[in-house]
Amino acid sequence: EIYINIAEWGPGIYGIKNAAQFYFNKSPVALTAKEGAFLAMLLPSPKRYSRAFQMKGLTSYAARRIEDILEKLYMTHHLSQEDFARELEKPL
Repeated sequence: EIYINIAEWGPGIYGIKNAAQFYFNKSPVALTAKEGAFLAMLLPSPKRYSRAFQMKGLTSYAARRIEDILEKLYMTHHLSQEDFARELEKPL
């Protein structure tokens, strides 16, 4: 918890609250599972992946990592099968 609240999530963006606001114009509690997976994927190289996001295109690695995180949420019963499928289809 301490780490996500002080980590740099992009150039000059510190903490999960600022990251959620910057990338999705939302508070952390309002993030979808896919949006949360995107933020988790940013670490440990947020500057690298934040540029790709701002250019409206993720690398294939980033897209696979997001899907992997969503799959882990499903496998650990944090997402239902329906929510998992829906999140995979949603654009960021």
